[in-house]
Amino acid sequence: MQNRNRRKISFAFFPFLFIAALLLMGFAVMLLWNAVVSPVLHVEHLNYWQAVGLLALCRILCGGFHGKPGGQCGRQWKGGPSWR
Repeated sequence: MQNRNRRKISFAFFPFLFIAALLLMGFAVMLLWNAVVSPVLHVEHLNYWQAVGLLALCRILCGGFHGKPGGQCGRQWKGGPSWR
């Protein structure tokens, strides 16, 4: 009985951990963009929500939502260059 309650509690915290990870990754993208890309390419600084949007765009373009890691960007390089 006690194991079942522990499982329910651990599954209840999963959405909160996912949201916290998303918020932290958006903050990391914002800091890295503003520290590296802005000075090198002379582009504007990103705010937090633009960084989260950029993170989502990269996930859609490179990772997809099919549940497998790697996505389209990862598959391209596993077998070597495509011109072989």
